Amino acid sequence: MKKDHMKKNVLVCLLALALTLLCACGESAPASPADTAAGEETASLPETEAPPPPVTASSYVRGHNYAASLVKEGMSDGVVALLSCAEYYCDRLEKGIAEGEVWVYTNSDTYAPQRVAFDTMIVRKNRSGLGANCASIANWAMIDIGVMPPSAKYFGYSDNTIHGYDGGKNDYSEYINSACEVIDAREKTQTLSDLVKAKVIQDGDMVFCKGHTFMIATDGMLYACGHDGRWHEDPKARTEDAKHAVFDSWRVEMTSSKDYTGYTVLAVFRVKDDYVPTHYRDETGKLVAWPDEAFISSLNAN
Repeated sequence: MKKDHMKKNVLVCLLALALTLLCACGESAPASPADTAAGEETASLPETEAPPPPVTASSYVRGHNYAASLVKEGMSDGVVALLSCAEYYCDRLEKGIAEGEVWVYTNSDTYAPQRVAFDTMIVRKNRSGLGANCASIANWAMIDIGVMPPSAKYFGYSDNTIHGYDGGKNDYSEYINSACEVIDAREKTQTLSDLVKAKVIQDGDMVFCKGHTFMIATDGMLYACGHDGRWHEDPKARTEDAKHAVFDSWRVEMTSSKDYTGYTVLAVFRVKDDYVPTHYRDETGKLVAWPDEAFISSLNAN
């Protein structure tokens, strides 16, 4: 009897041990308070966004210039500044016309100042008149962004030279060479069409031809402020121009313009990628200084 009782007790103990082991295998260890707190903290943390890149003079101007809608990725600061000026000139012309101003084609100081900045001509309009010729936009823009002084002037001449660049009495090539890449196209007869098809032409290029000058805009457009622009004849207009041309617009489509195939290209002036302009036109069209380090630092501090 005693032995049977002992066997029974051993069996009961073994069964109890087996049940304990089974329960332990089916349950995980309770989480410690520290583990619980860490889990709750991780779950409550919001996803963090990468901080915005610091503002630079270049990035600021790209978003705050008169031609901001035309700025494309990869454009140099110089081209951005040029376009901001050229777009303002075109809009100022059309606004003035709507208000009754008369802008004539002229190569004479008698009817519009020839060697001055654009804003200076506007100030003198009641005394000297308003006007332009084919090289005006390119020259005004180069003056405004700081490449050259108002006394300098460039244009394609009829003798296959570039006035103001190819030597002579009025040679200002030092200004161009310091700020621009010069692509000489005189080795063979080429038109703008040829250069476009060869993928030589870029936005903002200033094109000098035999007896003609114009500037490349964006999206297949040209800045044409000579007889290649949009104009009408007015015999009463004060100008020495035999056609008595009075301007309507300086924006024309490239492929429909006579500039596309009608002129032999002498050279292309292109502002260098590393050129830093001294000025540009802001959203209102005002000529303002290129942002300095103090201004950019103040933007990044806020």
